[in-house]
Amino acid sequence: MKSEMALTKRFAHLIAAETRSRGYKYYLEKKVSHCTGDRQFVAATVRGSGGDYGVRLSAEEDGIVATCGCSYIQHAVCAHVWAVMLTADVRGLMSDAERAPVRIECFIDFPDVEEDIDEFDDEIESNYGQGGYDERPGRSRPRPTPPRRAAVNERRTNEPVGGWRSQLAELSSALGSSPPAPAKTSQLLYIVDVESSASSPGLAVELALRQIKKNGEWGKPKAQGFDWNRITGLTEDDLTIAALLKGPSVRSDYSSYSYQYNVESYVSPRYSLLHPLRLTLIPMMCRTGRCLLRLSASDQEPSLIEWDDGPPLEIVLDAQINSAATQFAVVPFLSRGGERINLAEAVLIAEGGMVFFRGRAARLNDGGQYAWLSNLIRRGPLRVDIKHAQEALGQLLEMPKLPPLTLPEQLSYDEVRITPSPRLKIKKDAEKSYWRSNPPLIGEVSFDYQGVIVPLSDKKRGVYQSEHRRFVLRDAETEERLIERLMEAGFRSGGPNSSNLLELAPSRLPKAVRQLVAEGWNVEAEGKLYRTPGTAQLSLTSGIDWFDLTGTVEYDGQAASLPELLAALKKGDGVVKLGDGTFGILPEDWLKKYTPLAGLGEVDGEAVRFKRSQAGLLDAMLATQPDVSFDAAFTRAREALKEFERVDPREPAGHFTGTLRAYQKDGLGWLSFLQQFGFGGCLADDMGLGKTVQVLALLESRRNRNSSPGKKRNGGKPSPAQPSLVVVPRSLVFNWKQEAARFTPDLRILDHTGVDRIKGCEHFDGFDVIITTYGTLRRDAA
Repeated sequence: MKSEMALTKRFAHLIAAETRSRGYKYYLEKKVSHCTGDRQFVAATVRGSGGDYGVRLSAEEDGIVATCGCSYIQHAVCAHVWAVMLTADVRGLMSDAERAPVRIECFIDFPDVEEDIDEFDDEIESNYGQGGYDERPGRSRPRPTPPRRAAVNERRTNEPVGGWRSQLAELSSALGSSPPAPAKTSQLLYIVDVESSASSPGLAVELALRQIKKNGEWGKPKAQGFDWNRITGLTEDDLTIAALLKGPSVRSDYSSYSYQYNVESYVSPRYSLLHPLRLTLIPMMCRTGRCLLRLSASDQEPSLIEWDDGPPLEIVLDAQINSAATQFAVVPFLSRGGERINLAEAVLIAEGGMVFFRGRAARLNDGGQYAWLSNLIRRGPLRVDIKHAQEALGQLLEMPKLPPLTLPEQLSYDEVRITPSPRLKIKKDAEKSYWRSNPPLIGEVSFDYQGVIVPLSDKKRGVYQSEHRRFVLRDAETEERLIERLMEAGFRSGGPNSSNLLELAPSRLPKAVRQLVAEGWNVEAEGKLYRTPGTAQLSLTSGIDWFDLTGTVEYDGQAASLPELLAALKKGDGVVKLGDGTFGILPEDWLKKYTPLAGLGEVDGEAVRFKRSQAGLLDAMLATQPDVSFDAAFTRAREALKEFERVDPREPAGHFTGTLRAYQKDGLGWLSFLQQFGFGGCLADDMGLGKTVQVLALLESRRNRNSSPGKKRNGGKPSPAQPSLVVVPRSLVFNWKQEAARFTPDLRILDHTGVDRIKGCEHFDGFDVIITTYGTLRRDAA
């Protein structure tokens, strides 16, 4: 090893110890090969953990420039460079490094593609001049000087700090030392490869660089990757195109030896452009004036193409009948503004909206109909015998994404547009029910086009009715809106493989069905059809001392009674089962009006029964409802209530021997009012103010009314007296009997407290008042 150690001794402190240790291991293991150079330059190959890396070192005026093919070199000196430094010192190479400043600049090196040897020299000489070194035997190659980037520097002790003068001096020095702009000696070409594009899903585009030769002419274009920072002559459009092709840089963990880098400024030579990127890039490439079209690999002279800024071309189909009228053929064309262009003029049609002709490229509005062009170009026009014309026409028209089709008169038909009626069939998922405790329900969607049922999964454009030569076109916009409505109602997609199946949680079924049926959906669940409610009616009839409220709701010929509707509402199902096995959706708004009223009565068969005392309540709640009818008896009761103005004081009747004070007469009037209208009531007052006397006056008036002449029962016989029942505490029984004897001597009173057992109502015949206690009533009931 040379004693001076020009590289390793002077630059070791700029390199991490770990990096030097790994590089020394590469050196000892003889992984450095093909190491050659001179006083200023050295090149070698290092076998690293990720493969072979080419390393170059050069002594420049401002320090050492190091390049390597690994990714670590972008941030610091790598182990491969240190291994080459050790080898160079051993072989006495790069001795000029003794005079170079202690500073190392690092760059990543990109491998070149295979090149023609002669033109390689022209290219290098035009960029870098004569001389230099190439590691290949017998070759002389100049040392490229890459653009400067962040460097590893020795700290300077005399660096100016602070003050505006030193800052401006530093800036002036930097500006004054900037090199002049290099001459534009390179040019980028864009080549659209027709042959490669035809066999791949993308549009094959190749980037080729050409250099100015010493004679001033452009050299042969070569497809190769390049670093745009090292190429002169690129325009802003070129840089924009390159950046769009490359995409964003990848940030990675640089400590990993398996790191796959994507350096910001490196551009690969070949790309497969997918839609929609091609619609952005191809017009930009054409506008550079350097976009070429290569028909095949043997095409040595690609032709220049321009971008057609006119409206997009469209695909049209033309059905043509042959002269013998035995066959018709469907032929594709390209169309724009009434002009038809034969497909034979197009050299390449790219899926996603682009067509290439000789000399120009234009947009193609294929509307997802590219498959038509691909098929008809590959297999030729579709030819059909006339005897199969209607069958073939039907299949053609029903095809999804059909381009505009021109037909001769012999194949004409009527196209109709109908708004579909939505249909939904709900069932359990047998497969998921096996392994899930609460599996979702499955909804199958279809659309009714006036008797033509089309499942959601059917992708055809419509239905052709050959017997009527009529094509029913599907309304895609309405269908999409109806599916969105299902999603709002709680349905979700049944998965990628079930295009017409939707899932619904069982708990959401009642509400969803109710809403959808109300909106006109035909809903069938578990084989049962759901019906929407129709006309609703209520009727109030009078009994002996009660009123019956009956009602029905019609469901397409089926009816549900008010008690059935109330029972279904109470269960919370949202539907009522009808007589034919179908289900009726509960009319919630209608039920909301009458459910509070129905809750005050008792269900009796097909009616809800109310007491006579509830007449006023019934009248108040039903008076303004237009769908309620009343019988004559209840109508009279309503009229009586309507004519009632106030409660008037009343004088005692019959043989009442006492005298009532004014407030007691008011109380007697109140009790008489309650009796007249069958209401229940409460007479409340302080103790000692004569409530017993008021009640006795009321009982005397009842006795007097019961005994009035002319009161008959149904058979014409006198109506028996209707006794009144008085229930008082045992301590007040004697007081009541004493007061009754004093004020109402004609009242016939039965003291029930002394009777052990009463069998039959005939025991009360002839009595006006039965006086008893609560305990006696319980004993008698037992």
